[in-house]
Amino acid sequence: MADTEKKINVVEIMKKIHREADDLYGKDEANFSGDKPKIIDFRSKLKLEGRPFIESVYSETFGKNIDDNTLENYFKELQSGKSKDSIVRKIVDSAEKEGINIIYYGLTEYDAVDFTKYNDIAFINNIYYKLLMRSPDPKGANIYLYRLQSKAFSKEEIVKSFAESEEGVKHGVKVIGLSKTAVYGKKIIRHIPVINKIYERKIDLAFAVNQAKEIIELKDENKRINNELKNVISAHQRSNMMLSRQIEKLEAEIEELKNK
Repeated sequence: MADTEKKINVVEIMKKIHREADDLYGKDEANFSGDKPKIIDFRSKLKLEGRPFIESVYSETFGKNIDDNTLENYFKELQSGKSKDSIVRKIVDSAEKEGINIIYYGLTEYDAVDFTKYNDIAFINNIYYKLLMRSPDPKGANIYLYRLQSKAFSKEEIVKSFAESEEGVKHGVKVIGLSKTAVYGKKIIRHIPVINKIYERKIDLAFAVNQAKEIIELKDENKRINNELKNVISAHQRSNMMLSRQIEKLEAEIEELKNK
């Protein structure tokens, strides 16, 4: 047999793993809608000026009209030179403190904390909406979620990778406050395109291996549950047989009593 035939086709193995993962987990492995957050696109609102701008942002965020005192406080901040983006962030922050679950986007600039304050799926949701102006595609989002949870990349590194991606550059959203050493990978050398590609392939393979392990564990668990069910069914059948015999015995005794 030729050496080429002996080599393991890693790509085919990964495809098989992903197919089996889809069958077990479903196409949307992680639920990136969370507990159905309120999603707001502020792009049209940012075209407004003065008080109408504040009223529109507030009513969209809170679902109610703004009171006069709050309106004037925000208007004074706007007149003092605060940007519209900062006013939007402040209104949304106040809504989040009241327990309102919001994902917002459409701003031209964000602070790093607008992303890093979130965790796991909420973090992934926010970088997709804020930087790519769209909902997450489940498979890509699952990979980034794995990279985050496995600590292969920091939150800032993932934010930077989205902002500097081809799709991110097209939207031109700026992120201020990122660490200067935040590159896509824990070492600066990974910023070199060739090395970065190799590292990404390594992480993707690690993700596939992790999925494979979970698949095996799920199959083992299913086998264990099936065995337990068989034992329960068998015990139930034995119990039914014993009960049937007791009923037959009682019926015979009753018939015997009737005949006396």
